[in-house]
Amino acid sequence: MVKKSFFRFCTIIIIAVLSVFLFFAINPLFLKAETSSDSDIILKKLYSDEFPKIVFYIDFKEGSQIGSLDLKNEDLKIVENGEGVKNLLVEKVDTIKEPIGVVLVIDTSGSMKGEPIEAAKIATTLFIDEMRKIDKFAVVGFSDDIKVYSSFTKDRQQLKSSIAQVEAKGETSLFDGIDISIDQFKNLDIKYKYVVVLSDGMDTVSKLKYTDNINKAKKENITIFSIALLSKDYNPADLREISGSTGGEMLIAASTSELKELYSNISRKIRNQYKISYISLWPNIETIKSDIFIEKSGVSDSITLSYKNPYFAPQPTKIITEEGSASYLKYLSIWWVRLIIYIAIFICILMF
Repeated sequence: MVKKSFFRFCTIIIIAVLSVFLFFAINPLFLKAETSSDSDIILKKLYSDEFPKIVFYIDFKEGSQIGSLDLKNEDLKIVENGEGVKNLLVEKVDTIKEPIGVVLVIDTSGSMKGEPIEAAKIATTLFIDEMRKIDKFAVVGFSDDIKVYSSFTKDRQQLKSSIAQVEAKGETSLFDGIDISIDQFKNLDIKYKYVVVLSDGMDTVSKLKYTDNINKAKKENITIFSIALLSKDYNPADLREISGSTGGEMLIAASTSELKELYSNISRKIRNQYKISYISLWPNIETIKSDIFIEKSGVSDSITLSYKNPYFAPQPTKIITEEGSASYLKYLSIWWVRLIIYIAIFICILMF
C-alpha cells in the first residue's frame, strides 16, 4: 500500500512538472530580430532569457566612423514603439566580466610548411596575449585530418605549448576543420563564441561543403573571422562567404609578415563590440519595435529591431452575457488559473 501511494505521488509530481513544461512550450519566450541593411551597425546577438530585460550585442562595419568612437550610455537612445526607454546600459565587451570563447583554427597542410606555419604560431600566440585573462581558447589544426591541439582553456602556458606542437603536412580539409572547431563549443556555457580561421589554400579533401559551415555556425550563434594567406592560385571566395554570412569578416594577408597585425586586428574587433541592455516597456502588442539611435561627436547612425512579444495577450472580443451569469468565469482567462485546473484534472484522473 505504501509503495503504491508513493508511486502515485511520484506520478502526480511528474505529470505536474510536464504540464508546466508543455504550457510554456506552447508559449515560447524566444525573440526574433529584424534589422535594416543600410546601417553601419551590425546586430550580433539578441537575448530575452530574462524578459522584460532585453540584451543585445552590436558591432560596426569595417571603416565605420561611429564604430571608432568610445560609446557611453548618453550616446545611445532607444525608442520602443514610440516611447523612450530610460533604464539603458551600454557596456564595451572588453570591460564586462564575461569570458569570450575563441577557437583558433590553423591550416596545417603541406603548403604551410616552413615560414608560413612559424609565422602563424607567432601570430596566434600574440592574439591570445592581447585578449583578456578571463577569455578561453581552443586550438584546432586541419590538413588530411583534423587535430584538436587544445580544448578550451584559459591557461596561457598550456595554449602556447599546444601551438608550438603544430606541424604542417598533407592536404587541406578546410570545411571539415571549421566543422570540428564549431563542435568545441559543446558543453561550454558561454555567450561570446568566435572562430578565427587561417588558410592559404582552397579545400581539397573535406567531406563537408562551405554551406554546411555557415548553417551550423548560424545555428550555434557563432561568428567566424578568417585570414586568407594569398598565393598565386588561391581564390578564397568560400572563406569570404563563410565569414560574411556568420557576422564576421575575412582579412587578406599578402605575405606572412602581415599575420601578426591581422590577428591583432581581429582581437580588437572582438573586444570592441558593445553589450546593450534595457528593460522593455512591455507594451501589450504582438510585435515590439525598438529604434536604436547613436550620436556622438557629430556622427550619428541608427538601427531598428522588431521582435515578437513573448507575453502578448490579445484583447478579448466583446462578450455579451445574460444578466446574472457567473462572474467568476472571467478568471478562466488567466493563464495560471487554467494551469492549476489542468494539473487538478490530471491528479483526479490518477487518484480516481
